Amino acid sequence: MRVLDRVVKGLRDAPRDALIYLSSEKEELNKSYNFQRAFDTIGAILGPLVGFILLNYFLGLNYRLLFLIASLLGFLAILTFVFVEDKKDNYSKNKKFILNLKIFPSNLRLYLLSFFLFSLGYFSLSLVFLRIQTIDSSLKTLPLFYFIFNLFFVIFAFTIGKNISQEYLATAQGTLNSLYGFGQLFGGLIGGLIWTKLNFTYAFLYGGFLISIALIFLHLAFRK
Repeated sequence: MRVLDRVVKGLRDAPRDALIYLSSEKEELNKSYNFQRAFDTIGAILGPLVGFILLNYFLGLNYRLLFLIASLLGFLAILTFVFVEDKKDNYSKNKKFILNLKIFPSNLRLYLLSFFLFSLGYFSLSLVFLRIQTIDSSLKTLPLFYFIFNLFFVIFAFTIGKNISQEYLATAQGTLNSLYGFGQLFGGLIGGLIWTKLNFTYAFLYGGFLISIALIFLHLAFRK
């Protein structure tokens, strides 16, 4: 199910970003992406909080009913596409794709490096929840922990879109997502191996060390 979820996410994100691009004026493009990201994150915060309240005060820890409610909300979200108008982009099919990170300014390259290190250290939340389960076997506080995690993500999240030239905005976004994917893949493998062969303490130390290094590069990126 987790693999299927990631596959669907990959199929969903690319058309969504393309739709935002085609539906926005060039000078408003960054604002449009920021708007989408902001509401996506707000949903990621409110969802676990509402889930925590429903589970503990209304549903009696009935996870099946909670998933059913979430599925119905997801179906309603799909229905909104009835109001979406298809647009076509008049781009040149003869334009060649060239990946050259040298076209990025130095602060953006430092940011990409920081983001990759963060992805390596940010191993699967499933391992974090596994540790929470050993502390609270009832799992009634699990949505609350997810809410806290997303809240901290929003507090420390930032955007660099305004500093990216429109000329290579798509390349920068694609590079960022690729680095995140590879970082998550190898970070999860390494974190899981450390957890299995040693224990959870070393796994969290591994993640904390890489994220600390990532924050240093992030600070350097913003100083430039």
